[in-house]
Amino acid sequence: WYQRRVHGVPDRNHCLSALRCGEAMLGICRSMSKKNSQLPPVLLRVGMATGPVSAGVIGKIKFLFDVWGETVNLAARIESSGVSDRVTMCELTYASLSIKFNKESFTESTKTLKGLGERKLYTFHRSL
Repeated sequence: WYQRRVHGVPDRNHCLSALRCGEAMLGICRSMSKKNSQLPPVLLRVGMATGPVSAGVIGKIKFLFDVWGETVNLAARIESSGVSDRVTMCELTYASLSIKFNKESFTESTKTLKGLGERKLYTFHRSL
């Protein structure tokens, strides 16, 4: 199951807003897993990318608002190669957030993303 979220319009701190949203989703999954300990844990990966997107309404009978573009594809690839129970992000998103957090809050890695080649990725390790 894959869900897209877009943050930042018109928020100037869109990276921090998206990180908070991702951490909140992870927190909900953690609390669901604690409450239902007999069930398998709910694991979630969050991928973040910063950049331009196109957006609009698609469909003729059932209308749907959607976003697409290279940034959306990058976020999807980051999510699929990310770590469960963590937020993973691209270099541009990291550059925006590293001002607000110390470097120990992130782990750097290099991964090959399908169709995009090698990219530096950063995994956030500190709860907000």
